[in-house]
Parts: sequence; structure tokens; C-alpha cells
Amino acid sequence: MCFGNRTKKEDVKMRGKVYVVTDGQAGSCGKGKLVGYLARKLDVDVTINHNMPNSGHTFVYDDGRKVITHHLPIGVVNPRTTLLIGCGAVINPEILYQELEENKDLINGRILYIHERAAIVADKHIAFERKNIRSGSTFQGSSAANAEKSLRIPGTILAKDYPWKGNIFIYDDNLFFQMRRAGLSVLIEMSQGFDLDINHGLPYPYTTSRGCTITDVLGYCGIPYNDDITSYMVFRPYPIRISNDSVEGKIYTGDYAGSKEISWEEVCRRAGLEQTEEYTTVTKRKRRVFEFNYSRFYNAIEVNNPDYLVLNFAQYLDGKVLGSTDIEQILNSPAIMGMCACMKTLYDKDIAMIGTGAKESEMVELPKEKMKVYVR
Repeated sequence: MCFGNRTKKEDVKMRGKVYVVTDGQAGSCGKGKLVGYLARKLDVDVTINHNMPNSGHTFVYDDGRKVITHHLPIGVVNPRTTLLIGCGAVINPEILYQELEENKDLINGRILYIHERAAIVADKHIAFERKNIRSGSTFQGSSAANAEKSLRIPGTILAKDYPWKGNIFIYDDNLFFQMRRAGLSVLIEMSQGFDLDINHGLPYPYTTSRGCTITDVLGYCGIPYNDDITSYMVFRPYPIRISNDSVEGKIYTGDYAGSKEISWEEVCRRAGLEQTEEYTTVTKRKRRVFEFNYSRFYNAIEVNNPDYLVLNFAQYLDGKVLGSTDIEQILNSPAIMGMCACMKTLYDKDIAMIGTGAKESEMVELPKEKMKVYVR
């Protein structure tokens, strides 16, 4: 059976490269930094996410300018790329409009494409979560809006039903298929992290409300698993979880599968850093921090099988590399190379890049030929 020219072999061959960035832990591993870096370095044609209001991604230019997004693809930092919000997204229009205004110079007249089946957050969804969720949440209404969409309750509002203003275009799968058949490259920005996956993550119910795997996000995009895909999994030396303090008071958010919770003072003491702490992009509350969990990371590798690993926050292993772009300095750090060796020995995965700070240039690519000397 033939459906016009939609299944022509030459169309399939024309499909451009697909890049996926995922988080191997419980979020906040620096996906935004890596996505922005790749969007600019690879000059991708299309960048797409399926974010919810509980997502917060950050990119910092070398001059210190910071771009923070919740809905808008962080790939907006490439002035050429086409911006898509996919069908798996849950959108708070008020937050999105604010982002569009704050980043109008970056957008520079570009159309923002929103998939017709993205869900819309309403006040009732936020109120429901604040009343009912007691396992840790940012209370942005994301889960409730997504649940309503899944239940197919009459009156559910999706992106196709919302009265959008401005330079926003509602698209369907066929538009994305046309982009793919035209040979455009695609960069997928995943939100949250594997250890928050509702099915494969840390103990339920201390998870998010959906799957957070590479195959999940490829399915959201409508991209076959056997396309030309390169995947990056970002991780950090000390994984984090959100605070037990919330807008609804003390609500326990779960542990890290037995890993010891430590203090930011201890992290800095080990690395020889000046005292620092981290706060979440969404709630602005101090993150909890834990020892690295090799067992959980094994699960992340098994389920996702990424092509490359990216170690961010390497300065928490060795404070001397903070902000460094010197490959030799990084390769001569026993603490950093020790973790690289563990990744290679335990999981047979190369670390392709190391982040030493927040800025764009503080993402250092590691040449394979040099890594063979240092990691054995």
C-alpha cells in the first residue's frame, strides 16, 4: 500500500541527523548548557522540546549573559534554528508569553511552532496538585494537566484550542515529517532526568509524572528509534534532588536509592572550592545533594544506552579546574580522570565532554586519542 510520496525511500534517506540530550540522574545536570552549546556548535536546523513548567534550563554566554527558559527551547541561542514545542509538552501560557518577551531579541521575529496536542495548564491544575500531591512537587500543575489530557475529559484544553497571540503557529505531525524529509537536522532537548522516570526511576512515588528515557522522547517527537541518532547523557559527580521545603510546607521528596545525603560544605571541602550552594531554577529553594550512585547510573545506561557521556560540574571533583578550558589541566586531574576511568571500566562509555563552569566555553571536548592515554 502506498500513501503518495510519504514512504519513498529517497525521502527516508534525506532525513537529517538527530541529536538527543538526556539527563542520567535526577535533573539539574546542565542539559540547558549542553543543548545551547550543541545548537550553536552544530548549527542545527530544528530544536524541539517537550518541557513542562517544572522544567528550567539555563545557558550562559561567555560575556555572562544568562538565558533561562521553561517552555521556549534553549536552542533559541542559535539565531538560525527553527523552534518547536512538541506534543509531550505541558504549557503555562503566562510563563511562555513572559519568556517570549524576555527573549524577543534572541527570537528576532522567528515563529514558535507548538504541536496541536500539547497540554495547557490552568489554575485548577495547580490547585489540584497543591491539595493532593505529598511526594514532592514544584506544584506547577504539570502532572494534573497531563493527567486530564490522558483521561480525555470533555473540555480539556490542548494547544490547538487555545487562543494564542503573536508569532505562534500550531503544527501537526505532518509539518515535522516534512522538515525531516527535507533533510533538516534536529536537536531534542529532554527535560528532567532518568532517575525521576515514573517507571524506571527512583522509588515511586518520589518521581515525576512521565517517562524520561531517550525512547520516550523519540516517541513524543515521532522519530523512529533506528534513525541516524546521536545521544548524549549528562551527569554530575554529586546528584541532586529538590528541597523538602515547598510552597505547601515540609514535603519529603525521597532519597537517592541509599546514597548518603551530604552537605554543600562537604562537596566544597573535598574539591577545595570556596563555599557554594545550588538553588533550583523553578522554586528557588536549596537543592539537596548526594553521593554518586553507581547502581542507579548502571540503570540509566542500560535503559538509555547513550552514545556519549558528558560530565558537568567537574569543579566539584577538583576545584582547580573551575572555569578552565585547558584540556591538559583537566586530563592531569586525578579526581576527574578517576571518574572517567570508572565510567569506561564499569559501563564502557566514553566521556566526550567535561563542563567546568556555567559559561558556554567552559564545556571542554576531550579528544579520544588523548583519553586512551589517560583512561585505561
